[in-house]
Amino acid sequence: EDTALWPRPLERPVRAPWISGLSPETIAYAAQNGFRLSSAFTTSEALRDIFISYRRAAAAAGKPSGPENTMV
Repeated sequence: EDTALWPRPLERPVRAPWISGLSPETIAYAAQNGFRLSSAFTTSEALRDIFISYRRAAAAAGKPSGPENTMV
């Protein structure tokens, strides 16, 4: 609470941070809390399923889930 961030971010409002994850729990956590999701080190089919799960969970939580919120 008494920590200062320096230098201050140039973007206002500050964009949501990225979370890297493969587990269903991490994917759901990122989606439900409005974090953007990055994933790697798996097959293309698994990545597709991860991002589908992320988008569904984000939509259910009323959070953004477009392609700008996922990356490999």
